[in-house]
Amino acid sequence: MTIEEIKKEIENNNFEWFRKRMPDFPVGEVSKDERPDFLVKTNNGIIGIDITELIIQENQRKLEAMSEKIINLAQKYYKLKKWPDIEVKFNFNKSITNLPKKDYDKIARRIAELVHSEVSKNLTTPWNWCSLIPYELPETPEKISELINCISMICSGENHWSITHVGFAKLDPIKNIQKCIDKKHTKLKEYLTKCSTCWLLIVADSKPSSFIVPNEESLNNVYTSNFERTYLSNYPNQPSLLNTQKNVKFTDNEHENLNNSKK
Repeated sequence: MTIEEIKKEIENNNFEWFRKRMPDFPVGEVSKDERPDFLVKTNNGIIGIDITELIIQENQRKLEAMSEKIINLAQKYYKLKKWPDIEVKFNFNKSITNLPKKDYDKIARRIAELVHSEVSKNLTTPWNWCSLIPYELPETPEKISELINCISMICSGENHWSITHVGFAKLDPIKNIQKCIDKKHTKLKEYLTKCSTCWLLIVADSKPSSFIVPNEESLNNVYTSNFERTYLSNYPNQPSLLNTQKNVKFTDNEHENLNNSKK
């Protein structure tokens, strides 16, 4: 599965989770789209629903994204070799964010080979497991030991590779939520060419870059949003309909500033 396919699957899962937990979700035909992500054709018109991820820590998000790319490539290579199924968890340090793109494949292959070597030597019996920390990793030209904090492996009968992350929850994400809404405002005019009204769903997941436990002030705050409805989805809690006020008028300069902030 490619990175783009994984993103689409996550987007679909977020939509379905949201729909099933909204008692007043509009009745109608749902279709997948782009800008906005979903369209719901109802008797009263078309409702657009756009989904966006809440980012609390930009640097941490970069670490998560690059770690996932490397491990997806490594697992793909491992499967192509038809090596024994193994469940693996990786924890990378921030050094991985300095890797040039041209080295991704090389690093991924070396990681897959390292896992296979360990499986062949020590993990031949069901439910055997082991953990490796940097000084236990073999020396390689790619200096894998400088990128990884820990690798954990277990013979569970499944071929599942994942990333573990460590971080702290943010309790007062008001500014982050508003920033997220503001970035989406620049696209709302385009969205409304496909629908009569549009909702925004902001998703906060359990990764450190997005992990929040919003306090009462954050949930009761009045946000500025031109979307008809703005929701915060903070799994496993019920989606929250945020209090919003409209009257936002973006000037050309504000559009330019917001677009530049995304680069």
